[in-house]
Amino acid sequence: MKSDTKPIYTWDAKPSRRNLTAADIRACKGNKKLTQTTANTVEEASAAADSEIDMLICDASNVSLVRQAALYNFLTAASTIPDYPTDDDILRGALKALQNDADSVMTAG
Repeated sequence: MKSDTKPIYTWDAKPSRRNLTAADIRACKGNKKLTQTTANTVEEASAAADSEIDMLICDASNVSLVRQAALYNFLTAASTIPDYPTDDDILRGALKALQNDADSVMTAG
């Protein structure tokens, strides 16, 4: 476990650790620039984590894969309109992404 991580609880109320919390991200506004990149495979997520990228974004369907390689990075799941066309689909997809260990969800709808 990395020593510079913070204790959090996941959506399923399981203890975990992250490099950033939502409060940390808000506190950086106007004070510090954070880095974020897209990772949709284990290899991409591993490279980003090894490079000390602050935050990752991935397709909502790839959250579990990305989390395998980036255990501690703040992770945003992105849901696309073709995959989640209705409000109900968006909500179901967002909840599934959070259950798969995403820290936040971005929706196009």
